[in-house]
Amino acid sequence: MLKDEIKRLRQERGMSQGELAEQVHVVRQTVSKWERGTSVPDADNLRALAEALEVTPNELLGKSPDADPTPDPQELALRASLLEARAAQNDHLRCLPSPARSHTVQRR
Repeated sequence: MLKDEIKRLRQERGMSQGELAEQVHVVRQTVSKWERGTSVPDADNLRALAEALEVTPNELLGKSPDADPTPDPQELALRASLLEARAAQNDHLRCLPSPARSHTVQRR
């Protein structure tokens, strides 16, 4: 997944979240959200991430390094929006009470 690739590549290069954020021109919290999967980079940030991590955008998205090195910007935008929607859905699910924590109050 994208979140795992960002974290793995950042750590392999010995970079902190803050250092990566500086190179991509975002705040550290944004990198943290990308690595947790609660947010996803847009197409421009995806390109900047790939450059900072010395990989292609395709590699960040889990495609083969031999794939077209210059992906179509519309495809990147579509993938980013799909990942964003998935992250929003996951975020929504985390807000729901778990069955173990929910209980009913009994009145006498």
